[in-house]
Amino acid sequence: MAKVEFAPGIESVTGILTGTDPYYLRRYPKSGGGVMHIAQARPNRSGHVPSAAERTARIVFGEKYGRQKHEEYVNKILHNQLSIDFGD
Repeated sequence: MAKVEFAPGIESVTGILTGTDPYYLRRYPKSGGGVMHIAQARPNRSGHVPSAAERTARIVFGEKYGRQKHEEYVNKILHNQLSIDFGD
């Protein structure tokens, strides 16, 4: 982990800069105000096999926040409308 300082204008950069980059950038608030940036190594999870509990947690999370929220949004926007009448 390394501390990184950015020039004004790009201080909001976070995440992975390129898909093959071995590091990602994180922002943490400073105790005296402002933020500090940290460059942290990306873990290699290519060989990771999720446990049964992890798989269950992923499914529960998807049902609770993914599908349910999507259905609520669609119902709110379309009002259960299955087709759109464009007129003649």
